[in-house]
Amino acid sequence: EFSTLQDMTLLFSEFSRHGYLLFYELQRIHPGVVEEELAIEHDYYVAQNLQFVEFLDGKNNNNNHCTIQ
Repeated sequence: EFSTLQDMTLLFSEFSRHGYLLFYELQRIHPGVVEEELAIEHDYYVAQNLQFVEFLDGKNNNNNHCTIQ
């Protein structure tokens, strides 16, 4: 959850510049996937499903934020 649109933009900028780090992190949190190729396929599938699940305009709670799942 991010308190500003700038924070959110920075996050996705970093993902685009260092996207491979996301895959390493996904591998770390899913240790049951042992074979490297299978792990890469699994992580790619998970990464494809990253999405905005909530974006509020601040009218109800005074700040913009998004939640990513």
